[in-house]
Amino acid sequence: MRRSDKTRFGLRRWALLCGALAIFAQPVFAQSLSASYQSKLFQLSEILGAVHHLRALCVESEAQTWRQSMIRLIETQEAPEWLADQMIDHFNKGYYREQEAYPVCDAASQRRATRLANEGARLARTLSRS
Repeated sequence: MRRSDKTRFGLRRWALLCGALAIFAQPVFAQSLSASYQSKLFQLSEILGAVHHLRALCVESEAQTWRQSMIRLIETQEAPEWLADQMIDHFNKGYYREQEAYPVCDAASQRRATRLANEGARLARTLSRS
């Protein structure tokens, strides 16, 4: 398997995990909103924003994939306005941080996208078990 195939596989796997989280996770308010759960939700939001920039930069066909994953996450969590606003703030923070650090698609930005995808997949699995 070529390196680019491994990267695509990792990103697809993470997208599937985010989709599974959106489908199977109970709304956050059906559970107790622990500080730990909220922190992980914000981390995942930030990672989605970061990957949104990096993947749109390198793979035009993925331009809206990660933004749509964020929208589904908010909808699935049935987040009240205050929580949705904070999740969106974290998404934007991740997006703009990566935009500043990685203004062009190159090997470093692709490696960063893969690392973030792996971290996001781990976080999505953790949240889906909560």
